[in-house]
Amino acid sequence: MVVLRNLKRKDNIVEYDYFPEDAGDRGHVVYDIDKKEVISKKLAKRDTVYDGYTRYFFYSVLCLERAIETKDYVNGGFKEEYIAMWS
Repeated sequence: MVVLRNLKRKDNIVEYDYFPEDAGDRGHVVYDIDKKEVISKKLAKRDTVYDGYTRYFFYSVLCLERAIETKDYVNGGFKEEYIAMWS
């Protein structure tokens, strides 16, 4: 599970913090909505590279992309928090 918080949007850029489950640290991502790509990232300490990808970072981006498709985003804002879960 990963939690997204502190989502801020300015024009086509979204910044947010992501928090891996049961971890006291966080990562930070800057995402370009128009280009659908990450501009910069600071990985959470718990988010180590495994088989070429980082699990919590990866799911945080997927969660953001889904949030962009919601009514919250279309109406100009985000909820305070989004949660991504997987099995």
